[in-house]
Amino acid sequence: MKLSSNKKYSENDKALFDVIPKGETVKLDSKTIVKRFYHGRVPLNGQVCVMAGIRTLRRKIKHYHEPFQLMISERRGPHPVEIWMEAK
Repeated sequence: MKLSSNKKYSENDKALFDVIPKGETVKLDSKTIVKRFYHGRVPLNGQVCVMAGIRTLRRKIKHYHEPFQLMISERRGPHPVEIWMEAK
C-alpha cells in the first residue's frame, strides 16, 4: 500500500503512514505507534497529537478514495486502541 503522490498529504501524514502497519493481520496498539513516530522519546502530549494525526490521515485517505483504508479498533477504556491498514 502506498499513498498517491499527486494528493495533498502533509509531511506528518507521510511519516504516520510509514509507521502504521500494512496488512490486515498486523495490528499495532497506539502506544507502540507513538513510540515509533517519535523514535522512543515521546513528549508529554505525544499520544494525543499522534492520534489526532491518525484521525486526520484517515479522513484524507477516505476523501481521496485510496484503494485501502485505515482501521482503528473501538476504545476499551484505559487500554490503547489497535491501528492497521486493510484493502477495500
